[in-house]
Amino acid sequence: MNRILLLVLFAVIFTGISVPAYGELITDHVVINEVDTNPFGDDSLAISEWVELYNPTDSEIDLSGWEIASTTVLKKTFTIPDGTVISPEQMLTFTYAKVWFTDSSESVELRNSSGEIIDKTPSISDLKNNFYSWQRSFDGHTDWEFSLGNAGGSNGKLASLDESSTVEITLATDKTDYVFDETAIIQGSVSEKVFVEIPTFQSEPILINISGPDFQRSVSLYPDFYLNYETTLDLVQVLGISEGTYTVTVNYAGQSQTTSFNVESEIIEINEFAESSFNIFVDKNEYFLK
Repeated sequence: MNRILLLVLFAVIFTGISVPAYGELITDHVVINEVDTNPFGDDSLAISEWVELYNPTDSEIDLSGWEIASTTVLKKTFTIPDGTVISPEQMLTFTYAKVWFTDSSESVELRNSSGEIIDKTPSISDLKNNFYSWQRSFDGHTDWEFSLGNAGGSNGKLASLDESSTVEITLATDKTDYVFDETAIIQGSVSEKVFVEIPTFQSEPILINISGPDFQRSVSLYPDFYLNYETTLDLVQVLGISEGTYTVTVNYAGQSQTTSFNVESEIIEINEFAESSFNIFVDKNEYFLK
């Protein structure tokens, strides 16, 4: 009996360990959002290591005299210049000296002008010497991951399903008028990448709906690295395309944009030539040979 209980307890403990624990968003102070302690190349030959700060609060914060410091071995400390202000939702990236950080078991601290520790990374190691960096899974999130570096750019926003979003969307087609057998290119961009929790974290898809005369199609895709998106539609009659106006609607993060285009049969231009005439005149009615 005891042996069975031990096995059950072991199974419960093991299962508990395997369940992912999700972090939280930090909203009350400036954070270290991303760090590259070992960028591509020889760090001893160039100033290339960098730290990105992010302001998740709704107020401007004066960073004058704040410090970004290595806490292991080298302990090199960079003092942020006077007059440096970080706006709400803004990222600022700083570099300092050659070999600012160590590549193994480093922890980076952010201190205010009074020397108080405002934020600190976990112990991180980067032995890859590539373009990857340690970064928060989402801007201002407590979870960290080792991923492709994106200095000065967003790591993605974590939004609840019922959260009102201010994401901006652009939408356009490459032309407004098409003829059969052409291909319509539908493209645009979003201002930021949004994630949702349902309850696991995942990217929110861009939903595109195309409707026209007896036609309906939906497309789901994701913004690329540069926050752009694109899809195409072959305007072929055997695929259900008819003459008329087609409406394209894009929905993303609670926002939407709409545009339209027309499809018609090919117009053959016929050039009409107007009748022309010319006149001949002579200066006399009779002439004599010489």
